[in-house]
Amino acid sequence: MKPYEIILQQLGGNEFKSMTGAHNFIHTTGNNGLQFRFRGSRRFNWCKISLNERNLYDVEFCQIGRAPKFIVRNHIRYFDIYASDLQSLFTSVTGLNTHL
Repeated sequence: MKPYEIILQQLGGNEFKSMTGAHNFIHTTGNNGLQFRFRGSRRFNWCKISLNERNLYDVEFCQIGRAPKFIVRNHIRYFDIYASDLQSLFTSVTGLNTHL
């Protein structure tokens, strides 16, 4: 399995997708990361998760506006997150449940 596939599985896989409305998945940073958009949060609609050199995750959230301006607001970053904490971090930041 590739790192970006592992990240999606650690978030909850298909259950995560359906609970958060996550879409537009793109693998990033030399295939060691995953970025996606999601629905349902008033404050954020985009997330990027990257594996860092310490084998932990760096997570970014922001709200990206619609075309043509694509204004970025509410940008926030978290560093050195354990895989077991990805779901709880996502829920605490966005207010969206990642599983039933």
